[in-house]
Amino acid sequence: MTLKILEIVIYSHDGRKRILPLNATGVSIITGASKTGKSALIDIVDYCFCASECRVPDGPIRHKVSWFGLRLQLASGEAFVARKCPAV
Repeated sequence: MTLKILEIVIYSHDGRKRILPLNATGVSIITGASKTGKSALIDIVDYCFCASECRVPDGPIRHKVSWFGLRLQLASGEAFVARKCPAV
């Protein structure tokens, strides 16, 4: 089964969303200053893929986000999976 993550989507409590598009045909390089959430992206992907607990660190992301989502490319089309951010 082929699966690619096309986007990581973050929904805020007030309905805004932030979309991080990823390169579906190659490698995505995510850069940024220290403590800006790069490592949390791995935890978000893990949580959306049904991890038993949310390992996104307690901090701005957990306090401001209501849902985490992934837009996926499958062999048979696209899918979207999302999970509610648990209360801290």
